[in-house]
Amino acid sequence: MPFADISATALGFVEGDVQANQKMMQLFQQQISQTTTFYTLTLKPVQNGPFAAQYDITVQDLQLPKQVDLSQ
Repeated sequence: MPFADISATALGFVEGDVQANQKMMQLFQQQISQTTTFYTLTLKPVQNGPFAAQYDITVQDLQLPKQVDLSQ
């Protein structure tokens, strides 16, 4: 299901029920905190080696814009 097609009701949120919605948000946050993202890079073999290089990669937390506030 494409992200744009997911409604709050489909995710389990109940209109007007703040406590139930807060519980759903806690469940989502718990699941997200247990999810890890990784990337595996496989390079093709090259001729005339040996080659060696070290790269410093700077990363930062991914920030997503707040779209719907169901806590009110």
